[in-house]
Amino acid sequence: MGTTSARSVRVLTADWAGNEALTATWAGRGSPIKPPRSQASSLPTLEPDLLFLRGEPERERRKGRKEEREERRGRSLVVISGVLVPMCFCGDPCKVAKSDEEDTSRQRYSMCSNFQFESTPAPDQQDENKERMDKRLREEAAEKEHKEEEERRRLAAERERKLERARRAKAAIEENPDALRKEKWPRCTQ
Repeated sequence: MGTTSARSVRVLTADWAGNEALTATWAGRGSPIKPPRSQASSLPTLEPDLLFLRGEPERERRKGRKEEREERRGRSLVVISGVLVPMCFCGDPCKVAKSDEEDTSRQRYSMCSNFQFESTPAPDQQDENKERMDKRLREEAAEKEHKEEEERRRLAAERERKLERARRAKAAIEENPDALRKEKWPRCTQ
């Protein structure tokens, strides 16, 4: 992008006078533009590159209380006197916002009033995410079921092994009842 001279940039200076109509003066022309009362809240038909807003006179503030005054009038934002508000490519003046980020806390910046910072994800992304989550949950459930089945099989085999050992010990004692009297253990338990 090349540099532009100061004359090629259209600047609109606007004064908000209470409830009266907007009085605007184009830079370089001395003639004021006074739109009809019905259009008082909107900008003139000519679209400037930069909009220079002069704020309303300061109102009395409570002692010890700081307030930053920002008011919406029509489609533009009335800010503290001397703040340049650039015009967006869509034709609306940009809005002035305060940063909530940690690095740039409470700093002001301009952005398009039609811009959505936290837009919702597209429906196809939501569907993909839902399908992915469902697939993962099904896989986890199948894996858990498989582990539980293996654990049940292992416990059943161990139980069967213990019962078989007890049966052999009982059979050995029935064969030789003197083994308990002599305090000898059956051969199958040694």
